[in-house]
Amino acid sequence: MATMTLLATFSMSAGDSVDQEKLLQVKAAYLINFARFTTWPDVKFESDHAPLIIGLFESDPIKPIIARMIKGREVAGHPLKIMRLKLPPSASGTSHQKEFEKQLKSCHLIYVSNMHNHAARQLIKSVKHAAVLTIGEGESFVRQGGMLSFLVEAGRVLFYANPDAIESSDLRVSSKVLKLARIAGSNTGE
Repeated sequence: MATMTLLATFSMSAGDSVDQEKLLQVKAAYLINFARFTTWPDVKFESDHAPLIIGLFESDPIKPIIARMIKGREVAGHPLKIMRLKLPPSASGTSHQKEFEKQLKSCHLIYVSNMHNHAARQLIKSVKHAAVLTIGEGESFVRQGGMLSFLVEAGRVLFYANPDAIESSDLRVSSKVLKLARIAGSNTGE
């Protein structure tokens, strides 16, 4: 099992908004770097200069930080763009759910923070064969079939990788990323 220490270290105390802001900034930087070190199949893009779409839930506090960081930036010739995701109401019916799944599949990368962890299993299942890099929080996210997930340990942002989920997709995540990750497998029962 490979362990890693990442470049960004900061001290955290519960409720300290400055440290929470730093935490979000570090995670946002990693999300952008994960995009830089991932290769999608050509068919995932409508054209050579089509945007690389990062799916973020509209209420996620990381969204404005990523929006600032990606302004004017590209990855492999693709401008970075945020798609705001909104969970359909649980009683909204299949048409809303199908529209949400279509929206998810149009993303290249989706980040699921702890505030939306309850939707992780269904989201992962919805994009399983859609060449979408799924990134979440905690080991449980990758054990559910997610590809990468953050954890904070001793003031450091670390991440897990699920090589099985990555290999079963049409994505290629650089070995540089995988060498830094703690490796965890799926417990999806599928």
